[in-house]
Amino acid sequence: MPCDQVRTVSLDMSVANLDILVAALDALGLAPVRTGEIVTFGYGVSYRAGRLTVRDGDQALAGKIAREYSRQAIKRVASSRRWSVREVGRRQVVAARGRR
Repeated sequence: MPCDQVRTVSLDMSVANLDILVAALDALGLAPVRTGEIVTFGYGVSYRAGRLTVRDGDQALAGKIAREYSRQAIKRVASSRRWSVREVGRRQVVAARGRR
C-alpha cells in the first residue's frame, strides 16, 4: 500500500525578530502563519527555534527567505531612523539619512 512522504531539510537560520521574518515571507507570497514562536508557511515548511525547515529540493527557497529577511530588516531599521532606502542593484540597497 503506497503512502505519501514529504522529505524535509532543516537549516540553521538565526532570526532576531519573528515579525520581520513574517514580513519577509509575506513579501515572497508565502502566506505565513505565526503561532507563538513558530512560523509556518506551507505544507511541511516552517521556522522554529533557529531552524528553517523546507521541503527537500527547495533549498533555494531558504536562500530567498534569508535575502528577503535581510531586505525587510534594513527597511525596518531605516524606517525607525527616518532614513530612505533605495535599491541600487541586484541584491544591493543603500540607506541614506534624509535632510532635517
